[in-house]
Amino acid sequence: MNKLLLPALCIAFCNPLLTYGNANASNLLYSENFDDRIINSPSVGNIDPCVVNVGPVEEGIYSISETGRGNSGYCFSSGTTRDPYLMWSYGREWPADEMYVSFWMRYPTFTSTDAHENIKFFYPHWNGIAGYVVYCLSSNNGCYYNSRGSDTNLPSVNWLTCVNQADGNWHRYEFYVKFSLGISRFWYDGNSVVNDDYADNVWGEVINMYYLTFGAQDSEEVGIFTRQIDDIEVWDGMPAETTDRIPPNNPKNLTAY
Repeated sequence: MNKLLLPALCIAFCNPLLTYGNANASNLLYSENFDDRIINSPSVGNIDPCVVNVGPVEEGIYSISETGRGNSGYCFSSGTTRDPYLMWSYGREWPADEMYVSFWMRYPTFTSTDAHENIKFFYPHWNGIAGYVVYCLSSNNGCYYNSRGSDTNLPSVNWLTCVNQADGNWHRYEFYVKFSLGISRFWYDGNSVVNDDYADNVWGEVINMYYLTFGAQDSEEVGIFTRQIDDIEVWDGMPAETTDRIPPNNPKNLTAY
């Protein structure tokens, strides 16, 4: 064998990070643009509007009659109540090693009342509550992030910059997790904000997805805001049009010869 090929073959076989996200076509698991003014049911589990994660709320507390992104169609709106968000109660094994979630969100009204508002907006849990990532609006320009694996907080830069989140305009939020390799990513308006690469298997080999949220609860004193969400997508991997934004990773599990 050509000796020049040995290092390349070693890297290719020992480092799955070089090919993750592109090896197989990703599948769209759920999408919702609210243009039919109903919350469509997923093929697995249930999606319900919730308040402070106490379960489904009565119609009227939320709205699907406000104009959607791009001044067309409709969107999910919290109305005059601060909390309503959508929760996908999945309740079984996730169908892949990856998860990609994208949605657009805006705050038609927002008044800062606190140095850290703690308005959560993405908070999926898996393997009970032993694994999760959580993102919170802290201020108009600030975001708090944390992640947990094996029932332990994972190291990360927790305070992030997301400029003008609450300026009343629509902004795009994208999240990606590759469970087996301990990878967590977040893009805000197409810009990379989180690019964490934890140890392999910090989330285990089998992922039982408890639930996902689109928006999430206001976790401190009553905040003064309204919130709208539109154009939700959930995939079992990176969609084809986004894979060019995957940054390279440091090689893992290499063996010198």
